[in-house]
Amino acid sequence: MTRPDPRYEEISVVDTARLLSNGSGLRLIDCREDDEMAICILPDAEAMPLTRFHEFFPARFEDPASGTPAGKPIIVYCHHGVRSLNLARFLRARGVPHVWSMRGGIEAWSSTVDPSVPRY
Repeated sequence: MTRPDPRYEEISVVDTARLLSNGSGLRLIDCREDDEMAICILPDAEAMPLTRFHEFFPARFEDPASGTPAGKPIIVYCHHGVRSLNLARFLRARGVPHVWSMRGGIEAWSSTVDPSVPRY
């Protein structure tokens, strides 16, 4: 897999891990709250808590210096995948078509990809 399928809103943790390992240049965003990120966060993830997302949008998605050139995949995740799916839908509705939610969130990541990531 070189990039997520644009027909879908979600991507599996296994496919996310593959994309990260093959250097596909995706942007990984953690939309959990600070106290959750203090427990664990995936390497290279950008912290953008959902309750403070107004601080990040639209500037961090429209500014070319934000690191998201047109078409660069953005994968958002949360604890179980509900908040990140809502965020992916929000972003797509506002003209960011290349965004997906990591299905099952960091919980699925820990149970499927990397059990060293703490569960809570």
